[in-house]
Amino acid sequence: VQTALSEGGKAIEIYENLYAENPETLDFYLSSIETQSELAQLYTNNSDFKAALNQLDQTIPKLEKLDQSNHK
Repeated sequence: VQTALSEGGKAIEIYENLYAENPETLDFYLSSIETQSELAQLYTNNSDFKAALNQLDQTIPKLEKLDQSNHK
């Protein structure tokens, strides 16, 4: 489980960097949100609810940004 959590964290960072370099490519942005949600699920499955909530809290601003960009 620890390996999956570590790899998931690295994946989020990679997706965020790729999106920063290619902001027109929404897939990278969506992948970072999806991976963060999957990490939250892993934490939940391991009864680490504080860490799960932390991951979900980090996705909220990303989702809000996505929602705002669709309304422009």
